[in-house]
Amino acid sequence: MRLVHCADLHLDSPFVGLDGEDGSELREQLYDATFRAFARVVDLCLREGVDALTVGGDVYDRETRSLRAQLYFRDQVARLSEAGIPVFVVHGNHDPLSGWSAALTWPPGVHIFGPEVEEVPLVSGGREVARVYGVSYARPDVADNLALRFRRGTADTWCVGLLHANVGGDPLHGPYAPCSQDDLAEAGMDVWLLGHVHTARHWVHRGVTMLYPGTTQGRHRRERGPKGCYVVTAGEGGIRAEFRDVDVLRWEEIVLSIEGFGGEEALFAALDGRLREVRAAAGRPVIADVRLVGRGPVYRFLRNEQWVEEWREEWRRRWYAGGRGVWINRIDVEAGSPRDLEALSREPAFVGELLRYVGERRRSGDWVDEARSALAPLWEVPEIRRVLGEVGAEEIEVWTGRALNRLLDSLLPEGD
Repeated sequence: MRLVHCADLHLDSPFVGLDGEDGSELREQLYDATFRAFARVVDLCLREGVDALTVGGDVYDRETRSLRAQLYFRDQVARLSEAGIPVFVVHGNHDPLSGWSAALTWPPGVHIFGPEVEEVPLVSGGREVARVYGVSYARPDVADNLALRFRRGTADTWCVGLLHANVGGDPLHGPYAPCSQDDLAEAGMDVWLLGHVHTARHWVHRGVTMLYPGTTQGRHRRERGPKGCYVVTAGEGGIRAEFRDVDVLRWEEIVLSIEGFGGEEALFAALDGRLREVRAAAGRPVIADVRLVGRGPVYRFLRNEQWVEEWREEWRRRWYAGGRGVWINRIDVEAGSPRDLEALSREPAFVGELLRYVGERRRSGDWVDEARSALAPLWEVPEIRRVLGEVGAEEIEVWTGRALNRLLDSLLPEGD
């Protein structure tokens, strides 16, 4: 059995967190990005000649889905139908069955799961290669553990579970259809093809392969890096999952230390070098957030917000010509004047005590978990959760460093 699994297409989704995207080239690319990313998924299916495409929910971005999104999805899966590749679809919290949809006629071989778990044979080349089990959300706020409704049948073939769910109580995502890894393992599936979490990852628990493909197109600055789908192969050697990127635009973050730069020219050259690396690695247009960190004499220029704004605008013109380069979304200055933190941490004054305390907490094994716990209430607000997305240990360290710099700037004025 060989199939492609994708999820969280969010067709016709607006991009958020962009600053000054008035350039017509970027605006047009953003508008089409979610659509073109799914077309690339279909292209991959056709190119690889897979047995099926599975879609793990949130095909559409809103419960009242746009007509354009519905027609586009129907037209793309029709390409697979013509090639004899079946498509299995479940709906999630963004596009539940209760939402408005046009009365469209779906092509042969397209199966959209209903509100109860169904078992559907996957037939390829005239033979049954698997059974696909799936269920769609009847409404957006599903709080039931849908995984408990899945049970392997008697068919002696690969059994595939297709579900949109929060596995393991991830606090950074909505608590929809919450379940545990053990719940999934006990259902008897050979592989779980999931949706809801926007970061790609796969793992094995109690001998069962489980995977989130992530979203097919990053839509804001918290959805950085490659986005795409998985090619899943099941055979005598077990189950193998290979990630393939399909995103049209890519969000990246460039962190650049100002230490060692004496003037603007050196800083310009350093940023140009990083932009060149990012563009080459991505192989597609990039939306980049630039963070300037560290301490150095060039900070005297960066304190001038108007100067930084002019720099950003000029580099947009230089690096996004023709819509194929890097669009600098923002330049965040988190840097400061030269300061000997090591010497300050040895002083008996309040600043020294503060630096020693922060150092001790950062070295603590509980530091990241404590920070996540303190931040957890933020993720209870859907709007905040959507923009922040997932936050790992590295980002918590960044936030801590940013807070410490701001605190030191307040406690130690320039020249004091």
